[in-house]
This record gives sequence, C-alpha cells and structure tokens, in this order.
Amino acid sequence: MPIGGTWSGLLFENPRTGYDLRLTWTFTFDYEPVRREYGTTKPGLSIDWVPFGNCSWRSLAGNEARTKRFAEPIESSVYFFEHYRYDEADVRVLEQQATDVRVSASVRGDVDGLGLESLEADQRLRFQGIYVQPSPLPDSTEAAESLLAEFTDTTGLVGVRRQHSYVFEPAY
Repeated sequence: MPIGGTWSGLLFENPRTGYDLRLTWTFTFDYEPVRREYGTTKPGLSIDWVPFGNCSWRSLAGNEARTKRFAEPIESSVYFFEHYRYDEADVRVLEQQATDVRVSASVRGDVDGLGLESLEADQRLRFQGIYVQPSPLPDSTEAAESLLAEFTDTTGLVGVRRQHSYVFEPAY
C-alpha cells in the first residue's frame, strides 16, 4: 500500500550526451515496509524525467504524460530490495493543494523480472523543490533563478546553491 511520497522538478542538460536543457518532473511513491526472511525493505515507485512542457510548479493539476518504452523519455522504476525497470508509464496530476499534488500513476512491462506485470498508485505527494543543474552551472543563485524562470514560474521559491546544482524550495 502506498503511504506517501514526494515530487520535484529538475532543470537539466548534458551537452556531451545531446540532452538539451529542459524541465522535467519526478514522482516518488513510498510503500509500507516489507519483511522477508533475508531482510526488510521499503519499496518505492519512482517515475523520472516526466515532461510536461513549460508550466507553473504551482498549477500542475491536469498535466499528464505517458511512455511505451523505458527512457523514451520517462524512466519508471520499482525498488524492492533491488532496482527493477518498467517499460510503460502513465502519470496524471489529478489535483494540487498548495505544494502538495495528488498523482495517479501506473507502470507496466516488467523489464527486469520483479514478477509484477503492473503496479498502480494514487497518492498525495509532498513538494521537494526544483533542482537546477545546467551545463555549465550558473555563477549565482540569481542567474539560476533567471534560467529557471524561462521554464516555470519562480514565485514563492527560494534558491540555495548545492555542490553541483541549485535547489529552489518554497519560502515557507
């Protein structure tokens, strides 16, 4: 059973691989711990690199995306003692209240043999901020915010430099 989770944004590019600068979203669903004779794990479903185009982080409700093949462009993974990939993913943001979103997601096509052909989740997720990691990294928080503003509304966000990125979180 899903017990919560998080969502975040990533403004990223990698010129060496041909990945152009774009804003994508990550939705992570946490599940109740599972105990087996060989240990305990906290399963999770992670759906990364979700493209919604340019939109405000404050109004994601109504956005949806899907993919039929792993990493084209969405990567969906289940963590259950190990990492398992899934080919197909459907993601829908059903509603948003302040920084929390309710997301419905399903994955299908067990690439790595977890043994579950599909998995579904419908959960309210907490916002963890938007990470800005272009190449090269901007010299200041202000420059990073200006770049982020080309892709989403930055109202209500405060930026802080991290080692290899900036993170913009709500100014509570």
